[in-house]
Amino acid sequence: MKRVWYLGIDDTDGYSGGCTTYTLSRVIDKLMENHCELIGFPRLIRLNPNVPFKTRGNGALSIEFSSTLNYEQIAEIVRNIVVNDTQNILEPEQAQPCAILLERNHL
Repeated sequence: MKRVWYLGIDDTDGYSGGCTTYTLSRVIDKLMENHCELIGFPRLIRLNPNVPFKTRGNGALSIEFSSTLNYEQIAEIVRNIVVNDTQNILEPEQAQPCAILLERNHL
């Protein structure tokens, strides 16, 4: 049975490199390899749109998708990519990655 999921990712980059958008694109590719289907387009979530100056990284990314995979299978895919792509190994004070996975029925 296919279920609908929401995934949010943020803060996989640091001053010396990394890119949360690239990380999410790798997650999407891997999910699609596992027969998941995107619903709509990926979204940029502005975390504080009222900041009067431009900041690097003032947003998170999210996707909505359907899948027959269970929570643990999806979480493992996301965890492996986020851990491998993040800059927190080189810059633990800068990059503090976060991923949130929710099933739509639980909202």
